[in-house]
Amino acid sequence: MITRRASFVTLLALTAVWLVAQSCLLPPIAVAEHWRQAETASMALNLAHREFDPFFPQINWGGDGPGYVEAEFPLYQALVAALMLVFGDSPWTGMAVSLACIAACAVAVCALVGRRFGAAAGLVAGAYVLTSRLGVHLSAAVMPDALAVLLYVVALERFLAWVQGRRTSALLWSAAALALSACIKPTALGLGVAEFGIVIVSARDALRRPWVWLAWAGVLAVCAAWLLHAAHLHAVWGNSFGVIAGGDSKFPLLAQVFDRDHLYALGRVSLEWGIGGVPLLFGLGLLLWRRWGPIEWSLAIANVLVLIVSLRYATLDYAGGHYHVFAMILAAWFVAKAYALVDRGLREGAVARRMLMVAAAVALCAAYGRNVTARRREDREQVPAAIVELGRTLATRVTPDTLVVAQSDDDAWDPAWQRADNYQDPRLFYASHTRGWVLPHDVADATTLADFAARGAEYYVVAGPPPAALEPWLAEHARVVYRDRFGSIFELPTGGHDPAAAAAAP
Repeated sequence: MITRRASFVTLLALTAVWLVAQSCLLPPIAVAEHWRQAETASMALNLAHREFDPFFPQINWGGDGPGYVEAEFPLYQALVAALMLVFGDSPWTGMAVSLACIAACAVAVCALVGRRFGAAAGLVAGAYVLTSRLGVHLSAAVMPDALAVLLYVVALERFLAWVQGRRTSALLWSAAALALSACIKPTALGLGVAEFGIVIVSARDALRRPWVWLAWAGVLAVCAAWLLHAAHLHAVWGNSFGVIAGGDSKFPLLAQVFDRDHLYALGRVSLEWGIGGVPLLFGLGLLLWRRWGPIEWSLAIANVLVLIVSLRYATLDYAGGHYHVFAMILAAWFVAKAYALVDRGLREGAVARRMLMVAAAVALCAAYGRNVTARRREDREQVPAAIVELGRTLATRVTPDTLVVAQSDDDAWDPAWQRADNYQDPRLFYASHTRGWVLPHDVADATTLADFAARGAEYYVVAGPPPAALEPWLAEHARVVYRDRFGSIFELPTGGHDPAAAAAAP
């Protein structure tokens, strides 16, 4: 039987190989083409080169203002910014942080489940994290979800250690990790729901102790303080990602929760990105054999609640896959518990247990190959992106922080969900190192564009043809300075200068 030390050393060796494989197979070639990655990288660049103040995150589509935005706490972006100041502005800085977070998450999962199900099961669970759909995807992406899930696992591991040993220090470490995770990704608060369920069922006497209530209250207080501060940034500066104020709210209406199409999409995306088909079968098998305890029930219920709360995006196949990141931990738990039960059921002897480990290794390697192939295909599908190619061309014509107007392909209103939509495409600004405004496709009008020009916008960039409502004004007041198969770059009238009139003059 494998020892805990051997399991840990083996996982470290696997992680080292995995880090090299990820770096070689999935380099960050398409950061600019992905909305969320481009936005995250832009925020890190702003922290590095504009204001290094994580309490005032800045985006580039805030027009002529400073771009302060209501957002989740940018701890990940701050770490990336720190690396940028040392190693330069390469996308590798973001991927380095993501790789480190998923690698650390695998080690933390190994420790978490190894203590309960044995060293071999811990090794398999850690390897599952490295080879899972989201483990592969998030480690190669410039996105904060890898850091959020690492802190989530630390919080869960320390909480279960507190339940077992009632050491106050473990509870405080758990609360601190969960508070940070929830500030980065508020859906991490689902772990608080799971913790309450675990205590109610298996440690009810702890409810008579003040520390557990103080820990939970502290998590909520820290998260609420940040969200209120973020909402204040929106109220003052008008920029929002829709966390709790403005923007595109992720919360569904009650009727949308019970919509069959939404529920089907949620299940399909969860099978691909979150819980996964094989771990789900393991979980159902454990349920049928009555092997679910307070932890399994609590984590499962909390994950379902989190996905329902974020239903609008959790139903999206690619753009919403990261909303299922905490289900990856439940999946690793199911895999570990199923492995441990099979391992214990084997007769004493090294051969059978070695065969089981070999079978697990083969399955995990196959999953890794599939998930790497899927991620490489997704990156290839994103490149080239028309607005990004135009942005790279624009970068040769402007100085940093030149104000421009980007035309979005997305609308400001989502009729299917009956609410505002996130149309603020950040990719042009990231590719061109500029700032400015974004025009939504459905309400692009000449008056608004003229106002942006009067406020200092020097260029208007559109992938494909411009909206029909803008064509007369552009023909009269703007001048095409670049056009190719991707779209056009127009010079706008600023400071009394009319480029169209100047171009028409003899």
